[in-house]
Amino acid sequence: MICKTIARLGCRGRLIRFHSLKSIDKASPDGLFHGIPRTHPENFLNASIIDANNDSTSIFRVQNNDNNILINYFFESILRNDLLKARMLLNRMKQRVKIKESFQNVNVYYSCLTVLLTNLISNPKTINIHNIKLIIDDADLSFTHEYNSEIKTKLVYCLLYSYINVEIKSLKYSISKYIETILKKWNITPRDFINTISDNEVSKAFAKITRIPNVSRQDTPQEDNSIDKFKTDGLLGFSKLCDYIATRFVKYDKLSQTPLYDLYESLSPEDKENFIRDYHTFNQSKQLNVEANCLDLVENLQPHSRSNEININKFKMSNSKLVYSWFELTMNTLNSLIVKLNKSNFKSSSQDEMILYKYKVYLSLLPRRIIVTLMISNILSKTLTSESGYVKVSELSNSLGSSFKRLILKDSNFKDIKPYFMKFFHEEDSIVFFTSLISIFIHNCRIPQSFIDSDSFSQSLRLMDSSQEIDPSFLSEKNAEFPAFLWGYLRNHDSPAYKKTGVIKIHPYLSEEFKSYESFFVDRSLYLPMLCPPKPWTSPVVGGYLNDLKPIINTDDISTSLFYLNKAHKTGQLKSLYEGLNVLGSLAWAINPSTLNIFNQAMSVNKEFLKIPPNFNELQVILPQEPKKPDYSSESEYNKAIWKYRIQVGKSLQEYHAIKSQRVELNLIQQLANSFNKNGDMFYLPHNVDFRGRAYPMVSLLSHYQDDLVRSLLMFWFAKPLGPNGFNWLKYQLAGVYGKDKLSMDERIDFIDKNLNLIVDSAENPIKGKMWWKSGEKPWQTLSLCFEINKVLQYCQNDGNKVEEYLCRIPIHQDGSCNGLQHYAALGKDKEGGISVNLLQTDSSRPIRSDVYTEVLNIVKDQVLKHSQDPSNQYQELAALALSILSRKVVKQTVMTSVYGVTRHGATLQINMRIKEIIKNFEVQLNEGNGIPITPEQFSKLKILNVEVSNYLASTVLNSITKLFSGAKLIQDWLLCNCFRIINSFDLETFQSLTRLNKKEVIDFFNPQLYKPMMWTSMSGFPVIQLYKHTKQKALPTSLQSIIINKPSKLANIDVRKQLNAVAPNFIHSIDSIHMLMTCISAEKNNIPFVSVHDSFWTLPCDVNKLSRIIREEFVRLHSSNIIENLREDMMYTTRKSFQLVYVKNKDNLELIEELNRLRSQYFEEPLKFTKKHYNKILYHELVLQTNYQDDANTPIQLVRKYNPHLYFRSKSSPKLLSIYDYTDSHETSKNVNKLTKAFTPLLVPVKIIEKPPTGELDIKKVLGSVYFFS
Repeated sequence: MICKTIARLGCRGRLIRFHSLKSIDKASPDGLFHGIPRTHPENFLNASIIDANNDSTSIFRVQNNDNNILINYFFESILRNDLLKARMLLNRMKQRVKIKESFQNVNVYYSCLTVLLTNLISNPKTINIHNIKLIIDDADLSFTHEYNSEIKTKLVYCLLYSYINVEIKSLKYSISKYIETILKKWNITPRDFINTISDNEVSKAFAKITRIPNVSRQDTPQEDNSIDKFKTDGLLGFSKLCDYIATRFVKYDKLSQTPLYDLYESLSPEDKENFIRDYHTFNQSKQLNVEANCLDLVENLQPHSRSNEININKFKMSNSKLVYSWFELTMNTLNSLIVKLNKSNFKSSSQDEMILYKYKVYLSLLPRRIIVTLMISNILSKTLTSESGYVKVSELSNSLGSSFKRLILKDSNFKDIKPYFMKFFHEEDSIVFFTSLISIFIHNCRIPQSFIDSDSFSQSLRLMDSSQEIDPSFLSEKNAEFPAFLWGYLRNHDSPAYKKTGVIKIHPYLSEEFKSYESFFVDRSLYLPMLCPPKPWTSPVVGGYLNDLKPIINTDDISTSLFYLNKAHKTGQLKSLYEGLNVLGSLAWAINPSTLNIFNQAMSVNKEFLKIPPNFNELQVILPQEPKKPDYSSESEYNKAIWKYRIQVGKSLQEYHAIKSQRVELNLIQQLANSFNKNGDMFYLPHNVDFRGRAYPMVSLLSHYQDDLVRSLLMFWFAKPLGPNGFNWLKYQLAGVYGKDKLSMDERIDFIDKNLNLIVDSAENPIKGKMWWKSGEKPWQTLSLCFEINKVLQYCQNDGNKVEEYLCRIPIHQDGSCNGLQHYAALGKDKEGGISVNLLQTDSSRPIRSDVYTEVLNIVKDQVLKHSQDPSNQYQELAALALSILSRKVVKQTVMTSVYGVTRHGATLQINMRIKEIIKNFEVQLNEGNGIPITPEQFSKLKILNVEVSNYLASTVLNSITKLFSGAKLIQDWLLCNCFRIINSFDLETFQSLTRLNKKEVIDFFNPQLYKPMMWTSMSGFPVIQLYKHTKQKALPTSLQSIIINKPSKLANIDVRKQLNAVAPNFIHSIDSIHMLMTCISAEKNNIPFVSVHDSFWTLPCDVNKLSRIIREEFVRLHSSNIIENLREDMMYTTRKSFQLVYVKNKDNLELIEELNRLRSQYFEEPLKFTKKHYNKILYHELVLQTNYQDDANTPIQLVRKYNPHLYFRSKSSPKLLSIYDYTDSHETSKNVNKLTKAFTPLLVPVKIIEKPPTGELDIKKVLGSVYFFS
């Protein structure tokens, strides 16, 4: 938008230099972030949490009915190009602002004025000076609003078009003088303004009027109409989009079908350069078309459409007629309703009519047939693919609203003004508007009895969710018809505060009948890999997809996150992040045709293949035999059997829906992979980050962050020769994915050489051979590498080719050794812990790989053995059982997640899952007649006591980790205690802001609503803000139900438990993300292709050794900086004006209490009282006094300094307990005392951040020589 461009121009003078990670001097000892000082007003640490939580205006929240009518009438006048009426309505809105200058009234007026001007600019030939002069005279721009500068810009544009449109010289001269006057009046600088003009004709006219040099414009790629032939009535399904993606770039080989990556390799260096330039230009136009359609994939369900003629074999004609009947009935109902809504004497007869009257202008923004098609395809898609067999009304209406918005915005009619219409159409509007349309739709969807096969109908009713009674409405017949969809309530296990949630269920008969019609399953929004390099990130909302489909951060509370990120952007703190994400997104990928061929075959078989479910026609729900009453001796026995039967049916149904959803996902992956593979096209994965700075691909499908199967389908588009060590790295990688990841390099190569015949057989006979690859831990990646090694062997056998010259596209992975613990060991300079996770090696002459999981296992085994041999130990029986099943696999997940804050409960669940797997495996072995390694008595006890054993082991494993990584525990405790102090602190600014916001005093120091999240600046400058809060909820009355929606951007008190539990893992994640970005940027500087999956770094075989060196160098550089000290300084800065509520014990501090009470008695005229109400008043007075502290002021702080009493602080373990408020130790005193108001006196003292924990003697530079640090 024009105003955003001007805003960016206006910021240039204020930008402060920020050194990116790439530009930092490696010898610099003082850290990585040389950005703006914390005291700078633009630093995000100075932002108010109140300002960060704003809300927007919607039609739903415009409670004044007159305003509603004005907005609707105004939008209708714009759509009819009735300028006179639009001006008249604008003037009425302006008068409302003058009567009451509320935010809502100002927002409505300025928004509508912007819509009017945008509509005029979209039809420039109609603009004349008379109309524009009237609008300028009418406009009142005296109110403060974000649209102010944009309105002025648009008015200047209109004046320029009126200047262009006239021929009379004298009139042209008058207009030019008027423009000069306006520019001066509004303080618009011509040289800045001309940079915002995209139209060459307007730019030329402006340059002539203002007598400044014109700015030449470069053409940018535009969408073309090449995709239109793939659409039906303007709608595009997923299959057709894949067909479009597969259209070939033919400039260099019009007749050949050679994969483009092979074609590229056959060209001369000069032709290669021209090929890439032309290929990218071709693909940029395609990419714009893909982005314009990928989020609104809708199958056209109207009769006689081309797409349905093609799919007719998949969908029985009777089914087609049924769906079309729903379409026609809904269309007729909607058309009749529109006629009624447009009558001047409209009177509603239902809630749906009242709601749709409020939104009637939105019903006119798209053809009604498109709206109905959108509803049918979404409802069928979501109910048929749901893992639970139903869709929540709120989820469905939100999805429809999002698609509706996007379809409107890309519709060519009134394209420029529709975005402003959508500014009034928010989440609440989507839900209310579409819930009414859904209500109309489901009442029109019936199943004629003549359509139903009675046997199939009876069977389908058994598939109803067993946790619910069969809805009698599904069985009820009305006019020889059954309902196709039902609306009702189900218990919502996700939200205990609200017992039930509204859902829509499809009739189980239709679910079975429609399951083979795949197009229903792909009507959704999908973010797809890009056909051209992503747009470089230049701001939090500009980058990635060409049309900026997603912001740089992926979070639920996007508006609050962007508030902070925009501040960091202005100060240059995101420069390194932009650079790193741009490098990650710049790598060109291709599909591996060999693996894809086997995947295609696996998808075509009618049975499960390596966890790939069979096709839809073969999917069946396996139901147990239904109990019959005569078979049971009593009513209670029969009821028990029915209860068990329903549980079994429910589990079967859940498994069926999960498998069906998995098959749907695999179908999408298969279609998309084949479309990219058809011509050997390159594709790209744009990246963004989570709130900790961890990078993720922005795509829905086909990324290296997905599972083994998808990874096996991916390879780099640009190849490189293997080089001298590349073939060994391929062998190393194959051994790793096969499951031999703990072997050394030489041992892995030896393993592959011994199995070379099986590897060749896997490549040449993957389906009918010995299929060695299927026994691999990661079978699909094993197969991919079997193919590649076989190709290398064949290459060398032909004409004596050299192995090092083979062009390879398969990436090699280097993984951190429990990377979170590596960072903890480095932070704490923990030598023993560092050896356990391969930061250091014990013997430089013969490197040995340490295995932290085995080390923890050995400590656990020793402890468990002692307990099992001690008859007096209460855990003896559990220890004996645990000892019989202990293995590396049992403890691995808990060790891995301990660094990320796994709780004892979480660890118990993890270990219990492993124990259940062991029990299941033992049962299989016994059923097959084989023995198991424990006695029958132990096995029987294990099945009974598996939860108790899991709980015992969880505690033992976590204690063992603490022993091995004592430095990590110190850092975790330090983070936790400081976080607790910060979020429980009080500052005057927040109190005053809350008072202004709530229009009343909000003061309670004893049961406070805490709003301050934990936040810090990462070493790259990225702002990390823990936005864990108790989300505000709002009830929306709709025609179906009252829908509860979450409002993440609304100001709400923080979730203290989540803030505390997450601070340590989030801190470590923020550090590992920096290491990845540093490595990424350095790799790019050294011309090394690089991608990552968090702590797994990938590159081509020839570059592994070089990347290995860079990984170590960047880790050392990162941990040579003052990471903990930098965090502590952030903590101290954010709490510089904050105070802690602490207590002094009265009987131990009699003189202090006497002097404090004397001081407090002077605050107010009334006598001093010791009640909570009066203490709140006293403490607030002291908060004001001590915030504005003067050296000569008499304050409680001075008394604390004078008497130096023991201060007690609220305990983390319980709000009813107090602990010593120590400034140096992160451990609470064990002498917790009860908080008794009469025995203790409360007061406020400045927050004190605990000193950083002591460190060990690890020499971080020795990481440079550690072979297995990343391997």
